[in-house]
Amino acid sequence: MSAFVLSREYELQLPISYVDIDRAEMEYVDGGYSIPVNVAMLSSAYCLSYATTLWIQGVISFSNILVIAKEIRGHAAAYYGLSGLSALGISNSTLEEMKRSANPIDIRDGYDPRWYVVAACELIWTLPG
Repeated sequence: MSAFVLSREYELQLPISYVDIDRAEMEYVDGGYSIPVNVAMLSSAYCLSYATTLWIQGVISFSNILVIAKEIRGHAAAYYGLSGLSALGISNSTLEEMKRSANPIDIRDGYDPRWYVVAACELIWTLPG
């Protein structure tokens, strides 16, 4: 080895484009599918139809159609500020995080790794629409 390496008098230099991401964000980098949010996604029926289309296209597995439909509607509701969300007991910080990650909505074949987002999507699914 060189004397430079052995002397250990250097620092690791990260590239200028380096971005630190957390574990939840890395889950989305690993794979998935992004869809633009639209107002029709406030409808449960539309979300089920959309998720079914994703299954037909091979993006998700059959067992996850309802899970994905709930995630789509949950993010759309947060994005468009659907009334009644606060009454469900969903925190403003959770709604803001969901809104930030709603356009596009990143879909994985399975549950969102953030348990509180999954819980919020379950609650939002119970709203009429």
